[in-house]
Amino acid sequence: MIRSSSLTQKQRADLVAYLDGELDEPAAKEIERLIASDNQVRHEADMLVRSFELLDVLPQQRASDTFTAQTMATVRVSPRTAKPTPMARRIGVYAGWAAGLVLAAVVGFSIANRWVPDESRMLIENLPVIQNLDMYTEVENTEFLRELQASGLFDEPADGTNQ
Repeated sequence: MIRSSSLTQKQRADLVAYLDGELDEPAAKEIERLIASDNQVRHEADMLVRSFELLDVLPQQRASDTFTAQTMATVRVSPRTAKPTPMARRIGVYAGWAAGLVLAAVVGFSIANRWVPDESRMLIENLPVIQNLDMYTEVENTEFLRELQASGLFDEPADGTNQ
């Protein structure tokens, strides 16, 4: 069973750079401390060293001169940045207009949804009053309602059921 290494990706990259001799002093000291303190890290370092030694044994291939010339002819490095073609510029303008229209629609909807009063919302909030409007019109004055409230008629039962 292969155990996974306790190294993070950065530590693994630092370990490879350490083995190549490309690591700065503080980072190299940290990698040396890891190798000294963790058997698993030491094993991984040994395996990397062996892999590098095996790579040195393999024959090295060299690209032909025509390959280099063809590649350099294909890839032209321009000192200037490439200018967009008229078609790309036109697409960019259209995309900008489309994004602007979508943004305007979203802002317009948000404003209309939040700041324009909704008459149906007011009706829903006052639904209990509207449902009992016939009973309320029978009341001649507020003193009568105060007497009813004092009598306990409007009190809700403690168990939450309707009477």
